[in-house]
Amino acid sequence: MTSAGVTRKPSSVGELTEPIETIRFLPPRVASLSLDGKAGAARGTWQATYVRQLIAADLLIAAATSATAFAVHQKIFDRYQMSRYALISALLVLAWLAVLAVCRAYETRLLFMGSDEYQRVIRAGFALLTAVAIFA
Repeated sequence: MTSAGVTRKPSSVGELTEPIETIRFLPPRVASLSLDGKAGAARGTWQATYVRQLIAADLLIAAATSATAFAVHQKIFDRYQMSRYALISALLVLAWLAVLAVCRAYETRLLFMGSDEYQRVIRAGFALLTAVAIFA
């Protein structure tokens, strides 16, 4: 199409006026979303930060729920049972985080995938509930 850097006019309607290497097939915003370079590194950084925040939020919520249950049941049990109940409550908090990880709720490539995220959390909840019911 070009000869010595000069673009010639098309001879037919379907012929291009620009050299192929200057045509953009993707809009600049989409082209910048590649995994190479700074864009990919920035995406990896915020995703890792997001996963850490998810784990911290899950830990805080599970600990608060466990502490609330502990406070409510404190009047029912004696001292020996309370120490055992506190240990089991702490283990359940850690078990919840482990079951979420096993159900792949924290994988960065699977985040923001619509209802799949919710399904993983619900699956983790049912798995932990089943394990507690079996071992209780």
